[in-house]
Amino acid sequence: MEMINNTIEQSYREPEASEPPVPLTGSIRAALDSAFSQKSVEKIFRSLEEYGRSPDEQVKAWATSTLEALNLRSPTSLRVALFALRKGKDGGLLDALRTELGIATALCVRHSSGLTLAGSY
Repeated sequence: MEMINNTIEQSYREPEASEPPVPLTGSIRAALDSAFSQKSVEKIFRSLEEYGRSPDEQVKAWATSTLEALNLRSPTSLRVALFALRKGKDGGLLDALRTELGIATALCVRHSSGLTLAGSY
């Protein structure tokens, strides 16, 4: 655990004054919080689609680009990621790492031809 804490400490830095502000503030942050508070991937998509029709151009652009990025991912990976995030929300780092390892182990199967995803996609 000490090694993890040391790695985090070494990687952390305060933003420079010349760096642009984080874009996920204000109305975009409110849309993000609202969209990703949904209980399922399908509901998140519907929420992002609604925000993609927002009169607020910044929210509209954010929602559209977010939806485009999510559409590049497999539905299974999105559901697994949502599960892991929700499960890890209330736990500590060790619990989150155990969940990640469990998911990776469950999804991957070693075959003589190499590493492949388990299940049929």
